[in-house]
Amino acid sequence: MIDIESELFDIITNTIHSYTRDGNQPFLNAFITSTYVDKLPTFPTVMMEETDNYEYGNGIDSSRIEKYANVVFTFNVYTSGLKKKSEGKELLNVIDSKMKELGFTRTFSEPMVIDNPNLYRYIARYNGIVSNTKTIYRR
Repeated sequence: MIDIESELFDIITNTIHSYTRDGNQPFLNAFITSTYVDKLPTFPTVMMEETDNYEYGNGIDSSRIEKYANVVFTFNVYTSGLKKKSEGKELLNVIDSKMKELGFTRTFSEPMVIDNPNLYRYIARYNGIVSNTKTIYRR
């Protein structure tokens, strides 16, 4: 199995924490995780999960070594406060720009209704083809 989750998590974390707007870093203290958490410790929170990873096409040869994999990453963005919607969209835009720069294609993006009116949740999903040398190809 070709695994780039740790590398991608580090890239996304650094991108979010170093993002600047008007000389400020609005997401410097964002909580970012690659595992499910039952209670969100702080806001904003970003959950990045690898939701699929499978051999791509004829991505395995007679040596039985996997050459390419189709990987899918899902991001859940949670925000709160008076500007929760605009903050959620801005944070997702930071993630979206980096994922596209890396070669991923966004295949799904939608705000999700949750049972807490004080929170805003946005989900986005990205696909990419990854080689065993960890090169990412746009799907």
